[in-house]
Amino acid sequence: MWLASRVGDQTIRSDPTRFTERKRRLQQAWERLRRTIERADRRVFPWLIVGVYVLVVARAAAHHEMWRDEIQAWLLARDSSGLLDLCRNLKYEGHPGLWHLTLMPLTRITWAPEIMQVWHLLIAATVMFLILRYGPFPLPLRALIPFGYFAVFEYAVKCRNYALGWLLLTTAVLLYPHRRRLLPWIGLALMLAAHTTVFPLIITIVLTGVLGLEALIELLRGRMDRSWGSLRPYAIGLGLALFGILTSVVQIVPPEDTGFAVGWRFQWDPNHFKNVLLLYRRVWAPPHLDWLESSPYFGALRWWVSGGIVVWTVALFWRRPFGLLFYLGATAGVLAFNYVKYFGAIWHHGQLFVIFLLVHWMERASRPAEPMRGERWLFRFSNLALGGVLILQLLSGIGVLQEDARRPFSNGKAAGRFLREHGLTKRPILGDYDAAVSTVVGYARLPKIFYARGERWGSFVVWDKARTQGVSQEQLMALWERLGPETVLLTNYRVREELLAPHGLQEWAAFTGAMVGDENFFIYGQGPPP
Repeated sequence: MWLASRVGDQTIRSDPTRFTERKRRLQQAWERLRRTIERADRRVFPWLIVGVYVLVVARAAAHHEMWRDEIQAWLLARDSSGLLDLCRNLKYEGHPGLWHLTLMPLTRITWAPEIMQVWHLLIAATVMFLILRYGPFPLPLRALIPFGYFAVFEYAVKCRNYALGWLLLTTAVLLYPHRRRLLPWIGLALMLAAHTTVFPLIITIVLTGVLGLEALIELLRGRMDRSWGSLRPYAIGLGLALFGILTSVVQIVPPEDTGFAVGWRFQWDPNHFKNVLLLYRRVWAPPHLDWLESSPYFGALRWWVSGGIVVWTVALFWRRPFGLLFYLGATAGVLAFNYVKYFGAIWHHGQLFVIFLLVHWMERASRPAEPMRGERWLFRFSNLALGGVLILQLLSGIGVLQEDARRPFSNGKAAGRFLREHGLTKRPILGDYDAAVSTVVGYARLPKIFYARGERWGSFVVWDKARTQGVSQEQLMALWERLGPETVLLTNYRVREELLAPHGLQEWAAFTGAMVGDENFFIYGQGPPP
C-alpha cells in the first residue's frame, strides 16, 4: 500500500496536467463551500443558533423559580383593572409600564405566572435573532452573544422589563444606517424603549440627542435639503422619541410619600464614586466565575479589561464622533444614575454591556469601505478583543445556569405550591417581609394577603413610606391575634418558639437554601400540619 501511494504521488508530480486539474477542482470545491457558508451565514445559522438558544433558556427557565422582582410586575398587571388603574398602581415603581401592559392580556388568560416565562422567552429569542441575522459581526462572535451571562440569564431566564428594552434599542440601531429614510421608525422604537425601564430611557435620551445634533450639523453644512419633504422624517422621528421621553419621565417621577430609593446624592463622595466605577469593571467579568474569582490576579484583570475596553472603543470611533458621543454619553448617563439615585444590582449594571454591543454594532455598520492604514490593525484586533469579552460572558453564563439548576433561585414557588395543595389559599394569610412573600402570593395565585408592613391587604407591594417601618416579631403576633386563629402566618424568617407556643402555632413547613438569601419561607398555623 505504501509503495503504491508513493508511485501514485510520483505519477501526479510527473504529470503537471493532472496535478493542475486536481488543484483546480479543489479550488472550485472550496469556493462552493465558501459560498454555501456565506449563504447559510444569514439564512440558516441564525435559525439554528436561536433554536439552540431557545432550548437552553427553556430548560433553564423550567428549573428557575421566579422571585419578587419578576412576580411584582405580574401582580401589578394581574390586579390592575385597566390602563389608567395600571398607571396609578405603577406610581411607586420607578419604571414605566410597557412591560406590565404586555402582561395584562396574559393575566386574563391564567393566573399561573409561568406563562410570563414563555412570553419573555419569545422576546429574548427575537433579540438574539436580530443580532444573529443582521448584526455586523463575524459569525463566531454572533454565535457567542446569545449564551453570555446577560443574554442567557439576566435578560432571558429572569423575566424582567430589560429584554423588551434591549429588543427596542436593537431595532433602533438596526435601522440606524438608513436613518435618512427610516427615522420615523427609529423614533417609534425609541419612544417605546423609553417606556420599558429607566436605563433604556437614559440611552434613548442620549441617542435622540445624537440624532438631533447630527441632523442639525448636516443642515448647517448644507448637506441636507431644507425642504419639508426632506425634514419631515427627522421631525416625525425626533418628535416621537421626545414624546416617549417626556411621557416616560412624567410616569416615573415618584410621589412625595415614596419609600424606595428616596433622595438624591449630588454631593461629592470619593468612596461612592469609586464603587460606581467598580460597577463598570464588574460587567466584563460577571459573577459565577468561581475558578477565576479565586485567583489573586482577578481584580487586576478586571481593571485591565475594563480600561482596555474604554480605550479600544474610543480608538475605534476617532473618525466617527457621533458614535463616540453616544457611547460616552450613554455610559456616563447610566453610571451617573447609579451615583446620584440608585446604586442598583448586576442586572441594572448589565445595561452597560447592552450599550457596548449597540455602539459596536453602529461602529461596524458605519465603517468606511477603504479604511486608513492605521485603522486596519485596529479593525483586526477588534474581533479578537470582542471575542475575549464574549468568552468571559459565556463562561459566566454557564456558571450561573449550573447554579440555578442546582439550587432553587427562590423558594416562593415551593411555598406557593404548599399553600395550594393543602387548601390554605382560602384562609386569611398574614405575611412578612412584604417584598419577599409577594413571590408566594404570585405562585399561590392568591387574590390578596394581609401585609404586616403597612398593615393592609394587597397583592403587589406598594413602595410607600407606610411600609418602611419594620415589624417586630411581637408586633407580628399581635397582628395575627387581630386577624383570628384561622390565619396562616407566612414569613421569610423563622419566628421564635417562645412567641409561637402561647398561641398554639406550629411550624407547618420550612423552605430553605435559595440563591436569593431572603426568599426562604416559613409557614405557621394552629394545630398539627395539614
